[in-house]
This record gives sequence, C-alpha cells and structure tokens, in this order.
Amino acid sequence: MDSWERLQSEFSGDVNYLNRLNVLLYAADEAALDLDAHSWLHTLIVLFRELSTEFEKGEEETGDKFIEEISPLVNTNSRAISRKGTSGIDPKLYQKLHKFEMFIRGILKSSGLQNKMKDDASGALR
Repeated sequence: MDSWERLQSEFSGDVNYLNRLNVLLYAADEAALDLDAHSWLHTLIVLFRELSTEFEKGEEETGDKFIEEISPLVNTNSRAISRKGTSGIDPKLYQKLHKFEMFIRGILKSSGLQNKMKDDASGALR
C-alpha cells in the first residue's frame, strides 16, 4: 500500500449521513413553520455544508450568494423583532429563505439523496 492511501473501514456511514440530512430537513421545516428566520437560515447553512461533497459546478457559488444576500436580511429582521417585541418574518425574507431551501433540495434530488423510495438507503450514496 502506498503511503498516501488510507485503509478503508468495513463500516459505512451511509445511513448515518442520510439520518443527519433528514434531521436537518426536519429542523428547517420546523423553523419555517415557526417563522424563525435565524434558525431557518442557519439550519440551511449546515445542510448546505453537509452537501458540499455533492456539489456540481457553480452550486457552491450560488449557495454562497444566497447566504450573503439573506444574512443581512435575517439580522435586520431579528433587530425589528427585538424592538417590537413580536415575532414574525418579512415576506421578502421568507421568499428568499424558501428559494434557498428549494435550491438545496434540488441538490439533494439531483445527487440521489432524496428519492421517493429505495430498497436500500445506502444505495442513495453510490
């Protein structure tokens, strides 16, 4: 074996990886339902990072643009909520977060990680 090669484990992390993705998707849905822009954005950022190994050309840049565009809006929304003492989300911010999530879900689908049915979940990662 060459010095740069690593031994491969006989255990696969496929199911654990899919479970992490599922937990993050659930958290994003909950944040969206609660109109919690801060949690929604940061959950999507973590999900985006988890998918980084699946990116095709241009997807990382597109995701980074979403983050750069949405982050200041989330901060502004959070300050407005603090001043008013109420909850809620600006409709434009909601739409941008929605589009970012749809973009991420598109990566999941095109990578074979979000299929309607698989006999073997680990097959989604091959």
